[in-house]
Amino acid sequence: MSLHQAPRFHAYFRHLLGRQVLLMARVEWEELKRAIQPGELVEIDLRPTPLASVMSGSSVVAVVAERQSPSEVVIEVYRNDPKDAPTPINRDTYRAWEQLPTYLDYRTMVISASTEGNANMRGFIDDHVFLTKDEISAGHWMSELPERVRAVLRSK
Repeated sequence: MSLHQAPRFHAYFRHLLGRQVLLMARVEWEELKRAIQPGELVEIDLRPTPLASVMSGSSVVAVVAERQSPSEVVIEVYRNDPKDAPTPINRDTYRAWEQLPTYLDYRTMVISASTEGNANMRGFIDDHVFLTKDEISAGHWMSELPERVRAVLRSK
């Protein structure tokens, strides 16, 4: 658990994105991300993450991750929801940002959040990975798992 807290910054970050931004301790993330290599889709376990609640009460059939950039990992959760037949597979996509996304201006965020860019703020950013869910878009409903996900599951 981090000693660094930045509640106003975190609240402003959520407001700016218009969706929830979950925090994960970087030390826990480091353990999880070891298997996630650039350009390689891998199966991961969500239990040690704040996304674990996705697993409860739903029929998760696969959770895979792929590094998209030096500081961003995309996590895809595939759930089976028979009531959505003929497209019962639902894909939810999450982003794990190991740094603030480059399109966000740190200085503007600090000022807008009415906080300070001090050692506590830098510690807060250094101690956390930021997780957020993408908006539901085309490709959320599928009739079956994509072949690349099936290949990962077969390889285990």
